[in-house]
Parts: sequence; structure tokens; C-alpha cells
Amino acid sequence: GCSSWYQRNESGSLVLITSRSMIKDLISSRYSGYTGPFAEASKDSLSGNTNYSQTNTQIQGIDEGDIVKTNGRLIIHVAGQVIRVIDTDTSKAVGKIEYVYDEKATKFYYPSEVYLTNDKLIVMGSISSYNGGIYPMVKDADTRMSMFWIGYQDTFVSVYDLTDPTKPVLDKNYELTGGFHSSRLTDNELLVIANQYNLIMYDDNGGEKVNDPAVTETTSGTTVSSLDTKSAYVLPGKQGDSFVNILKLDLDSSADPKITSFLGNIQTIYVDFDNLLLAQYRYEVTNQTTGEGKTLTDLLRFDLESLELKADASIEGYLLNQFSLDIFDGNIRVASTKWSNDGKVSNAIHVFNLALEPQSSIVN
Repeated sequence: GCSSWYQRNESGSLVLITSRSMIKDLISSRYSGYTGPFAEASKDSLSGNTNYSQTNTQIQGIDEGDIVKTNGRLIIHVAGQVIRVIDTDTSKAVGKIEYVYDEKATKFYYPSEVYLTNDKLIVMGSISSYNGGIYPMVKDADTRMSMFWIGYQDTFVSVYDLTDPTKPVLDKNYELTGGFHSSRLTDNELLVIANQYNLIMYDDNGGEKVNDPAVTETTSGTTVSSLDTKSAYVLPGKQGDSFVNILKLDLDSSADPKITSFLGNIQTIYVDFDNLLLAQYRYEVTNQTTGEGKTLTDLLRFDLESLELKADASIEGYLLNQFSLDIFDGNIRVASTKWSNDGKVSNAIHVFNLALEPQSSIVN
């Protein structure tokens, strides 16, 4: 479904989030722009010659996570809670990583993607945390206690040393606030994107606390918050009630992880060597009486190295997936689909320059 009705940041540029109380103010005012009856509703292969298959990716040289990876010597396979390391010469599993829990466990790891680069295995997925009976994102105590399943999701990134494939050794383990959305790997720099919906948490007495957009390296205990590093922003357009958290890890160094956060939401991404394109969709009410309106997609182009916002624009409709976006010869091409209030469907192709200024379009 579409996002609900959010207040608009009219500045046309990023707005730095300067305090945790600012997040509370932004969240509490998100419905103020609507007063109608529904106002309470809530890979092509990598560079180099190989003689083994690789993940089909959108951009050559930029790897994407998969449930199966190989480097010609080893095959890594994700099957539920078990990750197997298979020797290609013998076709036998020589090592494995298994997630096992006892009856007292409150945190559960669900691997969904892996990368295999040199002797490093990167495992990514979602963390489901059960907090013992209090639903942390709802203020009313009776409502919190009546929830059947009580918990929330975060993202994990585990880096293993596979020098000895029979004994994978955990080197680093990162936990990022927000549910896992997507990732990319290029030149041994890992980009991980998560959607964080649990911004405000409540204790047993209904007391509020901002849940920082942050990443923790659990083996050392190092935590980096984008609020503390002054790298949390409000996007232009209409922000949602969630953070888009972007984690950057240099796999060749021991430097602290970098996290940048944007108060908004995310539908899909496109990444090349210079750019990160982020598409976020929203619903704009055009009839205050009936609540009818239209779906818009905000397009935002960031510099991949600095994550500085370079340009933004909006189109009507929504994007199907990451292949609805690309950059070719300095032009951004977007394919969108629009549903009208009377049920009619139309498609369009839009072409923008890198400043996201319209160049041409085809609409049917």
C-alpha cells in the first residue's frame, strides 16, 4: 500500500536532524496535512574473466547479494538457518554456519544474502527481537499488551574469515537498526540499506525514547549513531515515519562503520560507481472529502562516495522494482505505472539529466 499523508519539507535540500526531540516533533506532526475521513489510517557478471557462473547483476562490476555464491573453489549456499560451504572439487560440504537457539532466546537471525570475496564471506539478513511482552512502538499500555507477537526487526552483517573453509571464523558482526532492504558490493566496500520503522519506543509506563538510527559492531561493542555523527537528515519532499539507514563498510580496513540516515521511506534503489538513486513513494490527497488522491514517486540522486544529495524530482505513479531505474549516457531513465481512481492503468517512461531535470517522456 501507499504511505499515508506526510508533511512536506519545502526547502528542496537536506535538513540536518539536530536533536532526538526533533524526531518526536516530526513524527507527531506527520498527519497534520490531511483532515479527511481517513486521516487516522495509518546480474551481469563481475569484471574479469571467469569460468564459473556469478550472480546476475544490474551493473557490471557492482555485485549484489544472493543465496548462492561461488569463487570457483567454494560454493556458499543459504538454506534457512544454515549456510553451507561446499568444495567444488568434491561437491561436499566442508563447513557450515548454523543459527541455533535455546528456549530462552529473544533474538533470532535470519540470513537472506551472502557475498564471497577473496577469503571473506559476508552474511546479511534480518534480526527478529522479542522483547518479553511489551510492544515497543505503541504508547497505550492496553494496546501493547494485547499484541499477539511482540517484537521488531533489525539488520545484521557478519564478516567471516574463510582462510580455512572447514572452520569459518567470525571477524566482525554488525547490527544495524531497521529491517534489511538491499545491499551492493564494489571494490571491497559494502553498502547496506535498511528501513527503520521503530523510531519511538515506549517503556512499561508509556515513557518515550528515540530509538537511534545506529550500527553496533558487536565483537568490540563499538556503536555509531547517525544522530551523534550529525549525518541524519530530513529528505526534501514528504518524509515518512521511518528512517532509511545507509551503512558503508570498508572490508579492507579496521575503520569504524559509517552510517547516514534520512527520514523518509524507500521503495527501490539503483547503484552505479558514482551514484545512488533512491525512489520513495507517497500518496497525495487531491480530494479532502473522499480521501482520493494519487501516488507519487520521489526520485533522489546521491553522490555514492559522500552520500550528498545532488538532485531530486517527483513523478506520478510507482516503480515496479530496481530495473525500473537506470543511468545511461548521463541520462536517468525511469519506468513507472499509474493507477487512476477509476481503475485504469497507464505506464510511462521518463528521461532526466543528472540534475533530474526532465528531458523527455512517453506516456500511454
